[in-house]
Amino acid sequence: MKKMIPIILSLTAVMSTSTALADENITVMLNGQAMDFDVAPIIQNDRVLVPMRAIFEELNCSVDYTDIDGKQIITAKNDGNTIGLEIGSNEMTVNDKKVSLDTAPVITDDRTLVPLRAVSEALDCNVDWNGDTKTVTIAPHKYNEYYTQKLMENLPKDENYVISPFSLEMAMMMVSEGAVGDTKQEITKVFNSPNTSLYSQIITDNKNKGVDIANSIWFNKDSGKNAYFADDYQKKIQSDYQGTAQSVTNDDSIEKVNEWVEKQTNGKITNMLSEENRGYVCALVNAIYMKADWVNKFEKEGTYKETFTDINGDKSEIDFMHQAADFQYYENGDTKAVKLPYENGLSMVVVLGDTKNILNDIHNGKMTSKLVEVTLPKIKAEYSIDYVNILKNMGIEKAFDYQNADFSLMLKNYPERMIIEAILQKAMIDVDEKGTEAAAATVIITKISGYRSEEPIEFKADKPFTYYILDDSGNVYFAGRYVKAE
Repeated sequence: MKKMIPIILSLTAVMSTSTALADENITVMLNGQAMDFDVAPIIQNDRVLVPMRAIFEELNCSVDYTDIDGKQIITAKNDGNTIGLEIGSNEMTVNDKKVSLDTAPVITDDRTLVPLRAVSEALDCNVDWNGDTKTVTIAPHKYNEYYTQKLMENLPKDENYVISPFSLEMAMMMVSEGAVGDTKQEITKVFNSPNTSLYSQIITDNKNKGVDIANSIWFNKDSGKNAYFADDYQKKIQSDYQGTAQSVTNDDSIEKVNEWVEKQTNGKITNMLSEENRGYVCALVNAIYMKADWVNKFEKEGTYKETFTDINGDKSEIDFMHQAADFQYYENGDTKAVKLPYENGLSMVVVLGDTKNILNDIHNGKMTSKLVEVTLPKIKAEYSIDYVNILKNMGIEKAFDYQNADFSLMLKNYPERMIIEAILQKAMIDVDEKGTEAAAATVIITKISGYRSEEPIEFKADKPFTYYILDDSGNVYFAGRYVKAE
């Protein structure tokens, strides 16, 4: 599913008099797929406008049409946000706030066209324009929050855990770069990260904050004679993910990956793969490590034992940290949340009560500064998980299907069909008075599916041969024989 955001569009029958130029060469990419429009996008005042219904429905906005005083009112709803547009008006309202537009909505060929960047950004999307290819890429930048909630809904309710949704996302998107058709579409739909070129900037920006993110891809040479990572795939991993490509053998396939993960996580994630994983075809790996101090540190003298009541009602005496300071605070019914900032710009948000919509509310600025007395346990946790069944529940099926998985863009000269065998993640976190240290690694391993595709016919010119250079009409421009090595 994609985010649904409420919109109210006030439309009049007034036609815009601005000069607009239809351009069928404009491509709009959403969720990794090119959008189809029944009316071509137009460029007006250097802004791209697209059919309103198409863009809003692709963003999963529920739309109702009503007629009020001769005006067509279109209402699309989700999460309590409201956007208002009027034909011919260079003003838009976003949650009752007025926003100026560079160009107004127009009607053309009985279709209402709206400025793509303005409405997409109002719907919390990143928008990227490539003038060379005339391509607009739309990426809902809050989507990580959505699938984080979906992941957590599938995790145990009665035990402590720590996971890294971002590590999982980056590893899965590296997999998607080698996938084709429905296999790719299912992955990009769940993780909704079509503009993967943003990852490189995220990696660089976080490194400056003391958050280290690393990626690597590994091919087991013993799994396929003369096979290797496809050049285009390897270049994509290097450019968008700052990843490295490595080759291993069965003998060192586990040890090499484990050594790499341990190094990238500052020794916090060890023994990532086990002996049962030996013999994989490919391993696609992400690692993330952070160590950050609180902006407002807890005094050690303020740490003392208090009673913690667990999910079963059992009580334990454990160490709690205490401090009172101005923090961003949220309260809605039984739900309370406080944001504890780190010096590197990240924050820990601690939530008591129902977490439904909490990340969305926080992202939309619904926290306010309050004097808060915080009582927080010291946290130390480790967790291991295989995400295969969870991602199946979320709609990714083809990647695990013997008959339908298609990762043909990943390897060259590999005659077998691959499937994902495991999506392994280990994570740890240590929270104390000074700050937080956390690390995670995700390893996606592929194996031969057991379904054998057509065997390639071997053509090996290792003895005398004849060659021709010709066209489709049969004209032979050059001909020759090669009978001895020179």
